[in-house]
Amino acid sequence: MIRTISVPSGIGDSIWLLSKLINTGEKFSFNIPNGIPQRSKQVFDLLPDLVHSSQYVPGLSYKKLASENIQNIFKTWKRITAPQFCLSMNHHRESGNRIEEFFPDLATSYVLPWKTQAFAAEVAIAFPPDRKYVGIYGSSYSTSGPNGFGFWQVAEWVQLVESIHKVRPDITFVQIGAAFDLDLSSDIAAVLTKKKIPFKTVVGYGMGYVAELMKILSFAFYFPSGLPIFSESLGNGSNLIMFYPQGISGIMRTWPDPKRIEAGNITEQLFNSPSFVFSWFRDEYKFETRI
Repeated sequence: MIRTISVPSGIGDSIWLLSKLINTGEKFSFNIPNGIPQRSKQVFDLLPDLVHSSQYVPGLSYKKLASENIQNIFKTWKRITAPQFCLSMNHHRESGNRIEEFFPDLATSYVLPWKTQAFAAEVAIAFPPDRKYVGIYGSSYSTSGPNGFGFWQVAEWVQLVESIHKVRPDITFVQIGAAFDLDLSSDIAAVLTKKKIPFKTVVGYGMGYVAELMKILSFAFYFPSGLPIFSESLGNGSNLIMFYPQGISGIMRTWPDPKRIEAGNITEQLFNSPSFVFSWFRDEYKFETRI
């Protein structure tokens, strides 16, 4: 019997659950909220070892998933026998609990067996190995602007990129994101073009392509999203920094592989200025010689 699980719509939310469910020995069908942007199904499609099917479902709200989350009742996986149920790790993580403590009777797989190899050759042609690549993900105006999380807009991203470019002009910057993010990324691209800073844009590309791209990045800067979580689950994604607003700071250090945290492969910081981030990148990460 293939059981059906209703899950939150976020890419990162899904990956956290998949890192536990991959160790159940089962395959599942997944129901996903159908709100915009619809990107998370692509993630499920790349994991056929675990996913029997996945589909967007109208009327499946975040409130319903939170209130009917079966983990609110059963704290171990072995007690769940229902053929269909809702599952979310969001409250668990936002409360500051480590991912391993969610269904502790299941192992946690920080790396997942994504099927993305079909995109490797295409990425290799588009991104030849004679340059270094640094990823940037700024999201969209609606998500990152004053009515959203309130993070950097065009001027701030350009300030960071320009500061890095002055030190390492051999770096090509790569804009990542969903089609939903084209508004902000297009405006950043216009300024980088004017300043003659080398960059490429893969905003709107599929997750399989993005996975293979993440493997060849030397480093990446991420607005809070599922993309850095996806990168960490590849096993050979780039080193990265993920920014957080104070409101979700409880998630910090709750989900990455502790070995990656300890080694400095992933850094998590609260929102700060481009000058602060550049100083960290230069003085602590030492990108001038490390990339």
